[in-house]
Amino acid sequence: LTPKDQLWHMNVNARGWQLPLGPALEFDDLAFTATIGKQQATISGIEGRIGRGAIKGAAQARWGDDNIRIEGDFSLANGDLGQLLMKFTRNFEATGTLNITATYALQGTSLATLFGNPRVNATFAIAKGALNNIDIVRAIQSPSRDGIRGGKTSFDGLAGSLQLAGNRYLY
Repeated sequence: LTPKDQLWHMNVNARGWQLPLGPALEFDDLAFTATIGKQQATISGIEGRIGRGAIKGAAQARWGDDNIRIEGDFSLANGDLGQLLMKFTRNFEATGTLNITATYALQGTSLATLFGNPRVNATFAIAKGALNNIDIVRAIQSPSRDGIRGGKTSFDGLAGSLQLAGNRYLY
């Protein structure tokens, strides 16, 4: 951490580091550079490993007048979908190799409320995977009013987009 021109410059290298807020994601390795001013910070050169994949990104944070806003982008290459998904839900299981590119925006009146209404736009591709407890072929072959549970849907590739706004997901 070094002061220069009324700013603080910081270089960070971490191992086994978990986000202090939001999802319980733990980075195997993480490195970034930050420039911190009076009411803003720029984080650049984010590189690391998470969920067996390589992550890269950047972010900007602004605060003041009872408002905190963080915007950024990231990409993940060759992540283990099953390992990463466990950090978000235990109600759904899937496997495969995940590649994702995303932008995000977080806003709140305090650090505690920052993840209360996230906005995420992402594109993803999953290779050689499976959706557990969902059998799409069986559901198509024998449609039921109550739906069908159980089974497994394997695939060579699955790609799409995700939009998250607050508690609403759109795939």
